[in-house]
Amino acid sequence: MNRTAALLLLSLAGCVRPGGVGPNPAGEGYVAGADSAALYFRAFGGGPDTVVVVHGFQGNNQNYLAPDLLALARGRTLLFYDQRGGGLSSPVSDPAQLGIEAHVRDLEALRRNLGIQRLSLLAHSGGAAIAARYAADYPDRTARLVLVAPPPPVREPFSAQTMRVFLPRLDSASWARANALQASLPATRDPAGACREIMRTVLPRAYFARPAHAERMRGDFCASSPEKLRTQPQRTAAFQRSLPADWRPSLRVLRLPVLVIHGAHDAIPVAASRAWVQALPDARLLVLPGSDHLPWVDQPDQFMAAVDRFFRGEWPNGAHGEPR
Repeated sequence: MNRTAALLLLSLAGCVRPGGVGPNPAGEGYVAGADSAALYFRAFGGGPDTVVVVHGFQGNNQNYLAPDLLALARGRTLLFYDQRGGGLSSPVSDPAQLGIEAHVRDLEALRRNLGIQRLSLLAHSGGAAIAARYAADYPDRTARLVLVAPPPPVREPFSAQTMRVFLPRLDSASWARANALQASLPATRDPAGACREIMRTVLPRAYFARPAHAERMRGDFCASSPEKLRTQPQRTAAFQRSLPADWRPSLRVLRLPVLVIHGAHDAIPVAASRAWVQALPDARLLVLPGSDHLPWVDQPDQFMAAVDRFFRGEWPNGAHGEPR
C-alpha cells in the first residue's frame, strides 16, 4: 500500500446528528466561517477560559474525539466544531477551498463571531497543523496550545519513518481489504458499512497501544451522512496537499506556552515531536507510556490530568524541554 492510500485510511470521517456527542451542550448551533461556510459548533461546561478543540483526520468531524474529552469541560468552556466540508458544517466541494489557509480563516471567524476575546487550542493529529498556523497568524488571540500526536514538522525523514512502522501493523490481506473498501466509498450504496469494516480492520491494531483499548472509545469515526463519507477522501487529500514540507521556520514566532503530547507507541517517531519542541520558543514534550495516536483513550487518566493542569497554567509532571 502506498503512502497516499495509507494517509487516506487515517482519515475516515462523517457527520453526526445533534445529540450524538454525549451530555447536553451548554450551547450549539451554526456560526459563519470564512467564504460563507457555515460551521457547526458545540460548547460544553462554562468558565472564563475557552478551549477550542481542533480535530484531526481532516475531512472528519468533532464526533470521533468529543465524547471522550468532555471531562476537560470542568471549570472552563470547551468548544468543538466541525471543520469546513465535514460533519454538520456546510459542504465544500472545491478542493481549492479545503486547504490549511481556509481552515485557519474559519477558526478566526469562529472566534470573532462567537465573541471570544482570547482562546486556547487543543489540537489533535492534522488539526495541530491548523492550530499552530492559527497561533502564528493570530498571536494576540491565542493563550496556550496543546498539540496531541502532531504530524511531523518536517516531512522527511519522519514521514518515511512513520510509514515503516505503521504499515507492518496489519498484514497484506488486511491492507488490501481496507484499500478496496476505501476505493469503493465514492460509489458504494453503503458507505457507512464500508467505513465500519475499515475501522474494525484498521483501528484496533494500527492506532492503539493494545487492540483491546479500542473498545474503550466512545467516539465514532463513521456516524455520518452517506454523502459526507463518500466525499471524505477527496477532502483529506486536498488538505494534505496544502501542507508545507517544513513547518519549523514559522514555529519560531510562537511565544506562547505549547505542550506537545506524544504516545510512546505512536507510529510517528518521538523524534518528530521533539522537533516541534526544538523549533518552538516555549514548549515542552510529554511522552505518555502505554499510549498511541489517540492517547486520551489509551491512558485517559494521565492524559486528562496533564491537559487540565496545563490549561490551568502549570506544566504537567514529566513534561520537559528539548535542547536547541
